[in-house]
Amino acid sequence: MKVQVAEKKIWVPKITDERLMELFGRIKPLCRFDGEVHRINTVDGQPESPEYLRRIDYIRYPVAAEKATGLVKLADIRTNHLMGSKKKFQASVDEVLAQIPEEYLDQVTAFEIIGMPEDGECLDNETEAQNAGYHVVVTRLYRMS
Repeated sequence: MKVQVAEKKIWVPKITDERLMELFGRIKPLCRFDGEVHRINTVDGQPESPEYLRRIDYIRYPVAAEKATGLVKLADIRTNHLMGSKKKFQASVDEVLAQIPEEYLDQVTAFEIIGMPEDGECLDNETEAQNAGYHVVVTRLYRMS
């Protein structure tokens, strides 16, 4: 008797260091400060490297740079992010860049996480994601106007 094994779901695709740096070279993270969208600087002036982009929780301690101007909404997508814990949302740049759909990659220039979990819950009670150790959020993609 042949036993069928369920395929393991991939919550965040893996990307190479080279692909990560190529995407980061043209797609930048944004955060809101006093209601306005800004580009952000690296945390504590650390160099931008694949290791940094994979491990730094960029939305927890963002450092505001210039106001983001000339951007228009391209799309809102759902992105998965490995939990620090059920009550701690964290996001790395590589998690977002790895999940941008192919159809937007030639236009997107920036992204902003706009829908974050509250009280340790995933968006729309995404229990499958939560049980796998991931938060699900809404990430807005922008292009130049």
